[in-house]
Amino acid sequence: MNGNYLNAYGYWTLIREGLNPRNVAKQLKGLDSAQIAKLITKHGVDLLKKPIWQRKGILLYRKTAVKYRTAVGEIKRTRLEEDWAPLDFASRNGREVLRRIFSQDRTGKI
Repeated sequence: MNGNYLNAYGYWTLIREGLNPRNVAKQLKGLDSAQIAKLITKHGVDLLKKPIWQRKGILLYRKTAVKYRTAVGEIKRTRLEEDWAPLDFASRNGREVLRRIFSQDRTGKI
């Protein structure tokens, strides 16, 4: 699981328990992801029931679309795309998605 995700859940779980931010930071400092996950679970939070976008993050990227208008010619538009369930970027498919996005960013084509 995403370390930032676990740190945030750990932090707010302890804040809800009544600890002040300084003490929460001290308690979490030096803990690895497995230890933080155990602490969160101990407080009744089931991390696997949280939405996938919270666990893995989201992917935002620009996508170029090309249209052709007779009177004007070629028109390029760039729009923001979002993926709320991205692949694991350590996997072969995930790396391929990133390669496609980054090559499109340079060339203007997918």
